[in-house]
Amino acid sequence: MKINKYILPLFCCLISIHVIAQNPFPKLAPVFKDDIIPKVFIRIDQDSLNEIFANIFSDHHYRATFIFDNTVIRDTVENIGFRLRGNTSRGANKKSFKISFNTFEQGRQWKKLEKLNLNGEHNDPTVTRSKLGWDILRAFEVPAPRCNHVELYLNNQYVGLYANVEQIDEEFVESRFGNKDGNLYKCLWPADLTFKRTNPGAYKIGDFGHRTYDLKTNKAADDYSDLANFITILNNTPDEDLVCELEKVFNVDSYLKAMIFDIVSANWDGPIVNKNNFYLYHNTATDKFEYIPFDIDNTFGIDWFGEDWASRDIYNYAGGNPERPIYNRIISIPEYRDRFSFYFKEFIDQYLQTDSLTTYLYQKRDLLASSIENDRFYPRDYGFKFADFLTSFDTKLSVNHVPIGLTAYLTKRIATALEQLVIKEIAPIINIDFDAFSNTIQLTARDDQQLQSIETCIVHADNTTTCEVNILPENGNVFRSSMTFSPNENNQGIYYTVIDNQGNSSRFPTCDFIQLNTVSSSISLFINEIMAANESTIADESGAFEDWIEIYNPTATAINLGGLYLSDKPNNPNKWAFPEVTIPAKGFLTLWADGEEAAGALHTNFKLNAGGEFIGIFDTEINNFALIDGFEFGEQVADISFGRTTDGGTTIDQLSPSPNTANAQLTTISEINPLLLTIYPNPATTTFQIEINHLQQLPDAILIKDILGRTYRRFTEVNQSTYTIPTNGLEKGIFLVVLDFGKTGQLVRKIIIK
Repeated sequence: MKINKYILPLFCCLISIHVIAQNPFPKLAPVFKDDIIPKVFIRIDQDSLNEIFANIFSDHHYRATFIFDNTVIRDTVENIGFRLRGNTSRGANKKSFKISFNTFEQGRQWKKLEKLNLNGEHNDPTVTRSKLGWDILRAFEVPAPRCNHVELYLNNQYVGLYANVEQIDEEFVESRFGNKDGNLYKCLWPADLTFKRTNPGAYKIGDFGHRTYDLKTNKAADDYSDLANFITILNNTPDEDLVCELEKVFNVDSYLKAMIFDIVSANWDGPIVNKNNFYLYHNTATDKFEYIPFDIDNTFGIDWFGEDWASRDIYNYAGGNPERPIYNRIISIPEYRDRFSFYFKEFIDQYLQTDSLTTYLYQKRDLLASSIENDRFYPRDYGFKFADFLTSFDTKLSVNHVPIGLTAYLTKRIATALEQLVIKEIAPIINIDFDAFSNTIQLTARDDQQLQSIETCIVHADNTTTCEVNILPENGNVFRSSMTFSPNENNQGIYYTVIDNQGNSSRFPTCDFIQLNTVSSSISLFINEIMAANESTIADESGAFEDWIEIYNPTATAINLGGLYLSDKPNNPNKWAFPEVTIPAKGFLTLWADGEEAAGALHTNFKLNAGGEFIGIFDTEINNFALIDGFEFGEQVADISFGRTTDGGTTIDQLSPSPNTANAQLTTISEINPLLLTIYPNPATTTFQIEINHLQQLPDAILIKDILGRTYRRFTEVNQSTYTIPTNGLEKGIFLVVLDFGKTGQLVRKIIIK
């Protein structure tokens, strides 16, 4: 074994293609913007609304119109589905609702969302506990829904203040984990994760008209073998092997943080106490289950049992109940228990400081006060008065289920947790992000002590191992490194061991190695340019504005693409097969990523995700689907393309759209922001309004064009920010509103005339 005093050049390797990692914590804006209170208007036939309230346990969706207004966005969506949501809350006077954008128009999304949940929060006099919880979870880096408050209007009647909570579905998991092809299970009472049988069918049994572990994706396959395997390992693995085996199938580190949140917030309606309210997602990128919290309104002192949740023992939170293996098995392992304690103290120090929490809560109280004062349903379940709203942030109420004020609960829980915490030295915590096709590894190691060394071990094809130890810089308890390995048939895998200055060590993976990609392609092609939010830039042969992907051939000879593949999933390289089509030398080919193969030979069977994902070209099956070219991209802006700043180049950035021609640097106005131009209502009937928002300069002209580029209206005296445009003379269909800034570019938005 060779010992070096300095970091090897391996740790200084540059990544040839800039990789934008999937953002597991997307921004709140625009839908979940929380410094204002948006208004949600639902227009629905009164008979349909009456039926909703007469049949409270029905999940039938009724057709309605959705209008969203947060002063920045004003959007109208016709033909949405509207129904009640929840379980016991359906019997409340202040009911909760689900809005579905894709019930009657399959595949439709609004702002990258298929559904919204409007929760009445009728148990909570502050109407703030779940919002506080979701914000804390996201800050603590637990994958959790976004949330804000909205005012709800039914047929123009204000019916109260609601929590607007992001739906946990395929769009959610794709935005957090970069894939949505894994199994997503909604786990409701009595989801205790105890072992039944090795037979996967044992976990399909349900109560109350639904399965306890309700599969929400891949329903046709209905394959529970992954869940059965996870539960078997969790329950039946001996203690001495649990760390090794459990970390192969479960993101334990993320769950430790979620576990801490449940204890701090007294989330008794979660898995630790009431075996309820969580999701499990089988992340196909890592082959591990991810824990996702759900429905956290009964928290921070809301109590129905006479329990002192603020004093409950953090190391015995399940109360000795053996049927809580997700807590009991993990907390019983010394390595996990010590890391749990380390994270718990970090959680209190970083996110539960009394002054900042109090400021946060009082700001929420002031923001929500007017909406609560006018909420006629707020008093109807427990007699809450507006004065109760103001005082309940600090003091208990006379109703039994609010025995302690919100800030008082937090103060007590923090104090008792600090008394109960047993802090010990931890082994280094190692996290890895691995791109299996580019062999790019991003490693982060952290510790409560100074990190001393990192050992890198390469496992070769003949099962021999070569290791090198690197002494880390002094006085550091965090180490980050990024490295790329060239495909090499001799190198089978890699693992790391990190040691701190107290001799504590951790290995990643715990008892296996990261499988390296050993194949490469000799074909030269590039993903040259993509557009994942094509609202009005270029239409396909049917006139639809679909996502598109441009392929570039940099060679001096034509290349036939037959036998090659295109995919948005690195672990599913043969997702879409190219037809027998040829790209000429130095030529381009544009494909429509619309999920509609029947529309033509150049239409793929998948769409691009405007929230960000991977896209790549792969070699033939004979060549083991070796990656020819690909990259990851982040959140995209409408009608701005993304790709290589020079054709086939290494730098990737936003571009001026140029399908089938040489790529061009972005030449539109410097501040690219989809909110700069607002059009409403959209679709429009008799008139529509154009608002130009926060521009440093007004455009030279405003043009109304059809999708063929023909100009129907032109306004050259642009001296104000708001215009009302009559639709007379415009036939029904799709038109474009163009702000023309001359040499500095254009802003374009689509308007539908009904």
